[in-house]
Amino acid sequence: MRFLSHLLRKEQYISLGVIFILTAVSVFAFNPYEYGLSDHAITIPFLKSLADPSLYPNDYLVAEKSYYYSYFWQALGFIGRYFPLDIPLLFFVLYYVSLFFFFWGIYLIAKLLWRRQEVAYLSLFFLLFFKPTLGGMSTFDHAFLTRVAVLPILVFAFYFFLKKKFLWSFVLQGLGFLMHPLSAAHMIAILFLASIIWIREMGWKKLLVYLIILASMASPIFIWKIISSPPSVSLLHANADWLELLRLRSVDEIFPFSWPKVVFLEAGLVFLVFLASWKYKPQAQYHRIIIGATILIIGFCILGTIFSEIYSFPLALNLQLFRSFQWLVYLAFIYFANYAFQELRSGKGLYKILVALLALGIFYGASNWVYGYVAFLVLAFLLVLRERRINSKLPYYFVHVLLVAVLILGSIFYLQGKRFFWGNHQEKFWLDLAKKAKAETGQRDMFIVPPHLEGFRIESERTIYGDWKDGTLTFYNPAFGKEWFMRMQRLGYKQDFSPEAVQAPKSLQVVQTLMSLQTRRARGGSSVPSTVKSSGLNSPRDVPLGESFLALSEADFCAIATEMRRRAGEKSRVFLVTFRNEKKLNFPLAYGNEKFLVYEVVSQ
Repeated sequence: MRFLSHLLRKEQYISLGVIFILTAVSVFAFNPYEYGLSDHAITIPFLKSLADPSLYPNDYLVAEKSYYYSYFWQALGFIGRYFPLDIPLLFFVLYYVSLFFFFWGIYLIAKLLWRRQEVAYLSLFFLLFFKPTLGGMSTFDHAFLTRVAVLPILVFAFYFFLKKKFLWSFVLQGLGFLMHPLSAAHMIAILFLASIIWIREMGWKKLLVYLIILASMASPIFIWKIISSPPSVSLLHANADWLELLRLRSVDEIFPFSWPKVVFLEAGLVFLVFLASWKYKPQAQYHRIIIGATILIIGFCILGTIFSEIYSFPLALNLQLFRSFQWLVYLAFIYFANYAFQELRSGKGLYKILVALLALGIFYGASNWVYGYVAFLVLAFLLVLRERRINSKLPYYFVHVLLVAVLILGSIFYLQGKRFFWGNHQEKFWLDLAKKAKAETGQRDMFIVPPHLEGFRIESERTIYGDWKDGTLTFYNPAFGKEWFMRMQRLGYKQDFSPEAVQAPKSLQVVQTLMSLQTRRARGGSSVPSTVKSSGLNSPRDVPLGESFLALSEADFCAIATEMRRRAGEKSRVFLVTFRNEKKLNFPLAYGNEKFLVYEVVSQ
């Protein structure tokens, strides 16, 4: 017995070692980690402000942190008040840990369902290729975000539920809700339905106790929401102006009638592959849970369509129900991994061909999907050959071949990409400008920046008038949305702009990420919309919002500066960031670099 337990421990260490390697390959090569982009333009200023309240005075975006319901950032901000935080390093470590535990959780779920580590590893192989899902989501993100931090917690909540460790499951659900209520709400709904399905195993009394525990753990969020909620928020009545702003700023998240056809194609292929994989089922008790979760997720998507496109219901819009489809994609990967393994081992030749065709539905649209699909075909071919020869050594053979394939691909991607670093990934001249702003201006000084660029607050630690990214928070505060839209109009936004044209920088995660996205597309990914043709940084006039900003007059900028001083105090200085190669302005030049100039806006 001691020898057997020793082998089990050894096997666990080996699996953790393999998962650690897969995590490293993902972070450094397959899906290079990024800092300073996307939602970091919001969360990092929030975090810095929580750690040092003197930062970003009178910044209308940072003032919204009291409505950003997550105790995760509150906890980090509290720590930052007493201990210096190296935020880039901290985010990298947290990202690596989150991805590792996410992979481990998926591995454990797959192994529990199918009782084969080869299937579990194959599931992780699919997850190495980040794939876009519905609601503007992806199977995983390249940056450390709130939803990244909570994802492994929710995966383990699902795993412990399947293991019938219900107390641990409900505790993790509550913890997840404290960190990111939006993500946790979908898993809570799935596991509540699962509890009803398994009510005989659990019992009504125990379920009631677990729900009380969950409600108690989640109550701080509800209390926070009650105490600090924007007056303009209504969960029952959708304001027409608010809906128009959401259509303008967040159409890719909640309005499916405006999505490109490729979004439905990719989601439909994954769903069809998932259903085809039901040819092989786990134990009936587990499969009932999966069926219930599938029906619920599809129901969420239907309700999301109804309550956004037919009858607008604010609560449903805030829940962003399409995001739940992410969980169906994970289940599809786990089920197809088993289906492919079974058919490649013992299926007829026709079924092996079918596996190759269905695999297209798994990989199509993912980052580096062509490489991934070819690697899967090679892996499948070697698996068929080996199965005919020595079945007893298959597990070790399979893991070794999979690791070799992953390391080869990882080497290719790493050599093709830029040198890895966990620091700010913004474009160097934009980043240089922000660092100079921090070094050469006071905390009460403010900036007007081109609205189609984002992330200036991160390194500058200075208040800005606004940018296009700020509009993300329109979801949770209609009054903020109106203020944001007014500022965008002051910065040049015109009513005749199409949302697609104005949102070009958003789709690119701002112009700073152009090169990294071009690299991903060259590897076979399709994450860059075809409508995006150029960088607003290199060619600001190719982006309508950038062009209209450059067309503003000196009087327009003076009016904005006067407004900012009126809010902050007349002693505050206001600086304007513009492009070097554009028209010169009759303001004192403060500093600049090869691409940008910074003027101090003074009254004329």
